[in-house]
Amino acid sequence: MEPYKRDLPEIVAEILIEQHAMRQDINALREEMTFVREEVSGLREEVSGLRGEVGGLRGEVGGLRGEVGGLRGEVGGLREEVSGLREDMRESSARMENLVSVMTNAILDAMNRQADRYDNTNRRVDDLEGRVESLEGQAAQQPG
Repeated sequence: MEPYKRDLPEIVAEILIEQHAMRQDINALREEMTFVREEVSGLREEVSGLRGEVGGLRGEVGGLRGEVGGLRGEVGGLREEVSGLREDMRESSARMENLVSVMTNAILDAMNRQADRYDNTNRRVDDLEGRVESLEGQAAQQPG
């Protein structure tokens, strides 16, 4: 039995060494767990912050969609307005062409009447000159 007694202190020493190593491992695991908890807590806070940002971005996107819808409505209104302005311009252009035509005809008519008056005046002057010459010729033939 003596070998058994000798082995007992060695066994106890091994158990104590093993126990000490296990305590060190447990302490290291506790430190790691504390680190992991802190990291998880930080990640949770970060995720919470990101969720808030995502919620804000969703709200912003919704607002932007509303703005885009409003802008589309404005663009549609502007297109209608431009179409109306084009139609007004076409009508104005047609009226302008008609007015220019009427004015051109009026000017040509006035010029033609003036030319007729000029021609009539020239004829009358020629007639009067002919009469004057005739009268002068008659007066020169009379004694007197």
